[in-house]
Amino acid sequence: MTIIGIWSLCSFCSFTCFGAWENSLKLGAGYEHFHRSSPVADGSGAAGNLELSSQWIYKSWRWSSKAQGIARSGVKDRSKSSIGEIQEFFIEHSNPVLTAQLGINTANWGVTDFNNPLDVVNSKNFDSFLSPLRRGAAMIKIDKALGRWSFEVLLIPKQVPSILPSETSRYLPRESLPGRFVGSIQSELGIVKGFISEDPTTYKQTAPTILDRADQNNVAARIQGGFQETDLQVVYHEGLMSTPQLDVEDYNVGSPIQLNPILYAIGPDLLLKPVYSKYRTVGGGFSTAFGNWLIKGASARSQALFDSLRLRASQSFVSSIETSRSFWGLDCTLLLQNFQIYEESNTTSSLFDTSGFFSLTQALNQSWLVGIRLSQGLEWNIGVGLQLATQSKGGLGRISLEKRLSDHLQLTLASELIDGETGSTLHQLRAASKTFIGLTLSM
Repeated sequence: MTIIGIWSLCSFCSFTCFGAWENSLKLGAGYEHFHRSSPVADGSGAAGNLELSSQWIYKSWRWSSKAQGIARSGVKDRSKSSIGEIQEFFIEHSNPVLTAQLGINTANWGVTDFNNPLDVVNSKNFDSFLSPLRRGAAMIKIDKALGRWSFEVLLIPKQVPSILPSETSRYLPRESLPGRFVGSIQSELGIVKGFISEDPTTYKQTAPTILDRADQNNVAARIQGGFQETDLQVVYHEGLMSTPQLDVEDYNVGSPIQLNPILYAIGPDLLLKPVYSKYRTVGGGFSTAFGNWLIKGASARSQALFDSLRLRASQSFVSSIETSRSFWGLDCTLLLQNFQIYEESNTTSSLFDTSGFFSLTQALNQSWLVGIRLSQGLEWNIGVGLQLATQSKGGLGRISLEKRLSDHLQLTLASELIDGETGSTLHQLRAASKTFIGLTLSM
C-alpha cells in the first residue's frame, strides 16, 4: 500500500471511530541547484517532500502513523527519483508505570545534536545524505518507569538495511586526479599498484550482503533518567549496523603502464558491494545545565561480531556546549561541538580503503562544528553551521533562512557548501554543493 493510501485510510477511520484523532500534512516544493555541473551525476531540478501523520488516542490506547517522501526531478536514474519511508505505524498501550508498543517505529535515542553516536537502532536512508531519513522497523517496545528513571527494551525481529546514495548521487566522489596513487593489491603477479585514470568515476552497486543473519532478532535497551539539572542515558544495541562495509568487488584495470614494479591505470568504473554484519554497541551520554549554558557529551563503542570484517571496532566521542540569549527582540543560540571517531581495522589491502577517497563520514571523523541560530519568535529564523575537518583539511557549511508567510505557509532558502584541500575527500565532493529555495504548506 502506498504512503498516500495508508494515510487516506487513517483519515477515513478518524471519522468512523471513537476517540480523539489528529491528522497533519506537510507538503514542500522548490528548486535544487547544484553549483557545479557533472556529466555522470544527478543534476539540478525541482524537488519536493511530503510528510503525513495521523494519531488516535482513546483512554490508555494510542495509534500513530507517520510517513515521509522525497522526490527530485534532477535524478538521472528515474527509478530513484522518489523515495519514501513509513517511520511510524504502531499501536500502544500505557499506564503510569508501563508502556507497551507493537508495530513500525523509530528510536530517537541520544543527547547530542547533529553528530549523535547513540543513534544506533534504526537504519538510514542516505539518499538525502546530510539529513538522512530514519527507516522505520517493525518492533516490540517495552518502557518501564522507575521513579525518575526509565528502562526501555526493543526487540526487532527483522531489521531493514540502510539505503545508500544512488549510483548517480553527488555524494559519491567522481573527480579524477590523474596519476594519483590509490592503493596496492596482492595478485599472482606480485604487488600491483594502481593509479586513477583521467575519466570521471562511475559506480554500480550490487545487492547488499548480510552476514550471519545480522538483520534478524536485533535487540536494544536504554536506561535514562537524571537528577537536578543533569540527564543521563546508557544504551546497548546488538544488531545490524546502519552503515555497511563497502567492498570493491570489481574494478576496471587497464593495460600496464609500467612493468617493474607493475603499475596499472585504474579505470573509472567501480562496483560497490555493501556488506552488513552484526555489531554490539555500548554507549552513554549526559546533558547538564549551568545557568544559560548547556553542556552535552556522548560516547559509544561498536564491536564487530564477525571476525572477517575490515572494520573490527570503532569508538566515537562527542562533546558540545551551547547557550541561548535574547536581545533586541531576537533569540540567539550558539553551539560549539567536537566530534571524534577512531576505527580499528583488520586490513587495509583494499584499493577502496587505501585510496581514502570514498566516505564523507570518514572525512569528518575528527571535526569541529560551530553553529548560530537567530530567530524572531515564529516569524523567521536564520541558521549558520560550519563543520571543519581537522585531518581532511576541509569542511562543510550550511546557511538557511526560514520565513513564515502565513499560518500555513513557509519560505525556505538554504545553501550547502563542501570543499577541502586538493586531493582530499571533501575536495572531490564539492560537486555536491547546492542551493535550495522552496515553499512548505502545513495543514
